[in-house]
Amino acid sequence: MLEQLMDLVKNFGKETVVENPEIPNEQNNEVLADATRTITSGFQNVLAGGGLENIMDLFKGGGTSAGIGKAGLLKNPMVTMMIGHFISKLVGKYNMSPSSASAVANNLIPNVLNGV
Repeated sequence: MLEQLMDLVKNFGKETVVENPEIPNEQNNEVLADATRTITSGFQNVLAGGGLENIMDLFKGGGTSAGIGKAGLLKNPMVTMMIGHFISKLVGKYNMSPSSASAVANNLIPNVLNGV
């Protein structure tokens, strides 16, 4: 599952991260790795708090076939938490502007989760 997640981050990160002029090319792989860690850490935190059912509900029906889609994921508190953590990392670690970091995180995280 982790390998599949990394592949999805790389796939969806091509346009959002790799082709983003605000992210230096030498930081692309590190940003994508941080996105993967943000998602996995988010799931680990939810599991540690007894939220397995919340994670299962997120993926019931396999993403878009259940009608969840990106818009539905953006309304999910677990996904919102992941996006917020990733925005903070992009702003703090990579000195991105909050608006650029928000655009990257709000695109990348839900698209990856929708592809799981």
